[in-house]
Amino acid sequence: TNGDGKVSLVEFKVKVGIMPSAEEVVEEAHVEAEEAFDAIDTDGSGFLDLEELWADLQRRGMAELTREQVEEIFKGLDANGDGKVSLMEFKSHMGVPLREYEVVDQMHEDAEAAFEAIDTDKSGGLSVDEIAAELKKRGLEVDDESVQKIFSSLDVNNDGVVSLSEFKASLGLAGFDIAPFDDEFAITGGPVPQTQAMGVSPAGEGEDAAQEAPH
Repeated sequence: TNGDGKVSLVEFKVKVGIMPSAEEVVEEAHVEAEEAFDAIDTDGSGFLDLEELWADLQRRGMAELTREQVEEIFKGLDANGDGKVSLMEFKSHMGVPLREYEVVDQMHEDAEAAFEAIDTDKSGGLSVDEIAAELKKRGLEVDDESVQKIFSSLDVNNDGVVSLSEFKASLGLAGFDIAPFDDEFAITGGPVPQTQAMGVSPAGEGEDAAQEAPH
């Protein structure tokens, strides 16, 4: 019924009058989203860029869209604003409930995007001035002493810069591991966040909304 030239188990059950289970419906939604994503991701990078999205829209008969309109569509897909659309962002946009391990993957991607946005000199580490600038950009007026305290809480090894791993640790992402367990995925580890760093929800928030599907 979805026009892909194949009959899925869910489609077959519906056709013969058998009600598919909720798990089967969710799993099929994952498969369809992944196939659609792969079809758009023509360079096989694992992410969608603006040009790939534009090409897909043109293939779908929307050649009249301007670049500005396509950019707006792309921004709607690129939830963390890192200039590319991940499979998790694509699934979320399509309303497909993410599996638990996909939620953790997306949290890591969001943390990395936030880190790169704060790291304005692209040194690979955050300085106290970059932290201060980010706080100011977010409308938080804090004195130098407070900025230094925040920076020190992030700079765990006291080397004068905040690394990506230290930044993730402040969000409770350090130590998270994804391991297969009885055909499901178990998430282990993760300290209590020292601070709630800028622009990313700490690990643990929103996990109740994550829904697993068999895979």
